[in-house]
Parts: sequence; structure tokens; C-alpha cells
Amino acid sequence: MTQIKLLFGGIGSDERHTIEQLVELCATEFVPPLGSWGRSSKTEDLEDEAGSESSLSAYVEKLCSQQFVLAYDSDTVVGYLSFRHGYATDQIKEYSPSNYAASMIVHPDYRRQGIARSMYQSLLEDLPSEFALPYVTTRTWAENDAHITLLKELGFSLVTRIPDDRGPGVDTVYYAQQISD
Repeated sequence: MTQIKLLFGGIGSDERHTIEQLVELCATEFVPPLGSWGRSSKTEDLEDEAGSESSLSAYVEKLCSQQFVLAYDSDTVVGYLSFRHGYATDQIKEYSPSNYAASMIVHPDYRRQGIARSMYQSLLEDLPSEFALPYVTTRTWAENDAHITLLKELGFSLVTRIPDDRGPGVDTVYYAQQISD
């Protein structure tokens, strides 16, 4: 049985190592691949230069400065959802500030077990009052059907589409959910 935990203000070295392994394992599943070019889209800048091992390390370094929802099987992290508290950007200014779900990976062996749903539900429902904000937001690429289906099932709405943001024919889509007034 998987256990979900919220972590604020940094992660331990064991968690960091496992998150790094998850990023390396799943980097090519993202569009564009994690660490493959200057940004994950033309409008944001979490990722670093050219798709080398060092750029994945730089990606993980920036990722680990965020807040986390972690999924554990026993003592092993099998999934993570990182989020930025107090996020604001022009693309979703009507939904700012928000808790922005920046990155999520579930180990392939643990997928289709409700782990991603549980991590999102924790972000939506379990944050302590000092982290509560009126909105939870995220973005993905328009063809990421599994993620978008989950977002819609959880009550998120499409709020912004940026055509060709991730390359020719690959739109970035932003989703938001209001959780309080």
C-alpha cells in the first residue's frame, strides 16, 4: 500500500537520490524531454541547457528547491509531485497566486494504481493553512491525454492554451482549479 507525504522546505538525500532516478528513468516521456533544451516551454524556465546528464542534474537541483508531495512504497519513493507555492505568471494571472504543480512522475511499475490522483488530492485537500491558496494550477502538453484526463476528473479546467509553445504543433495547456475564495 502506498503512503502519501507532504514535504516542505527541502527533501532529504535519500528522497533526492530517488527523485533523481525517477527523472532519469522518465525524462524522455515529457515533451520536450526533461533537460533537453533551455525551457520546458517557451514561456517558462525550469530546465537547463542541452540534453546532457549535467542538464538533468541541473533540472533536479532546481526541482529539489520546491515543495513536494511524495508517494512511498515502504521506505522507497515511487512517485513525486513538486509544487511551487505562491506561483504567478502572466499566462494564468487570473489564477494567481497559486500552488503550481510543476512536475510529477510515478515510477512505471506503480502507474495505474491511483498514485498520481492521490498526490494531486493531497495538494488540493491536505495542505496546512500556511500553504493554502485559492488556486492549484499546472501545465502540460496538449497531447498528454492521461494527465489531462486525470486533471479533468479532479475538477481542473483548461484556462490557457499556447499554440506551438513546445515546438511545431505542440501546444502548452494550463489547467486551474479554485479551491477557496
